[in-house]
Amino acid sequence: MAKAQKGLSEQVAALNALREQPDTPDAQAALRQALQATRAPLCAAAANIIAEAELSGFEAALLAAFDYWIEHDKPAKADPGCAAKTATVRALYRIGARTHGAYLRGVRCVQLEPIWGGSQDTAVELRGLSALALVRTGYFDALVEVAELLADPEPMARLAAVQAVAYSERQDVGVPLLRFKARLGDADSRVLAACLTGLLSLAPDSSLELVESFIDEDKPETAEAALLALGESRLPAALASLRRAAETLISQELRSVAFVAMGLLRSDAAWDYLLAVISDEPPAQAGLALSALGTYRRVDSLRTRVMAAVQKRGVPALIAKAEKLFNAED
Repeated sequence: MAKAQKGLSEQVAALNALREQPDTPDAQAALRQALQATRAPLCAAAANIIAEAELSGFEAALLAAFDYWIEHDKPAKADPGCAAKTATVRALYRIGARTHGAYLRGVRCVQLEPIWGGSQDTAVELRGLSALALVRTGYFDALVEVAELLADPEPMARLAAVQAVAYSERQDVGVPLLRFKARLGDADSRVLAACLTGLLSLAPDSSLELVESFIDEDKPETAEAALLALGESRLPAALASLRRAAETLISQELRSVAFVAMGLLRSDAAWDYLLAVISDEPPAQAGLALSALGTYRRVDSLRTRVMAAVQKRGVPALIAKAEKLFNAED
């Protein structure tokens, strides 16, 4: 392993300067040398540049660097924050390397580091990236490893596992896994939201009813996750679920989320419904629909229709709100 001649910060800065032209012979030589460094920030900087530029020809060097850091006898001291290990796996993932052995070690890596009052696992991102890499590169037992990660103690690792299941596009295994995880629930609402989004992606027709069943006013975070998953799905059939929610929910906060989700559908039918709310429903609800459409103020035809609707209705507060939302500068 090469020894540093300059100060560490200078060397990292010099590597980062290579981002402008990372594919020149001199830049690639410098990146190879940095991958052999015994100081984690240098290796991590080089690997990050390779990942960003998706440079070919570095698979062996990245794998050797990963092996060095994963086998280090003092990992927390040598590679704090798992920076080098995570960066090398990210680069291998980005260049599509089928280095399944490295990904398997990464998905199972736990690195506890001391913090005030206890310890912190800094290998969470590494596990998530490794799971995605196993799926992307077609490892035959990828979803077995991902299923293990669904029960990880760290929420961001569980989130990555859910995303990896959806990315697999495997209905036969992915749908049962995500359904089970969704019904089991999660302490972190982001994980549940990803489950519902993944189900709508993998099996839209059979998942709509399931996702709608999570719209429960007694569990507002769960309901919000379900509403937004329906909107982000961009499925035309999701509008019916969102309309039912908007028309039956008592909570103004959740009704507002339902309107936002309708806007996310970006369909004429959804926007027609929100315009009808602006035209005909009580001012409080009309204001919520206005807010939901405000995100799309750059759509000229929509802005024209919104302004015409509030002007025709003639409620000063709604006119003022529409003027503020639809004439605002970014």
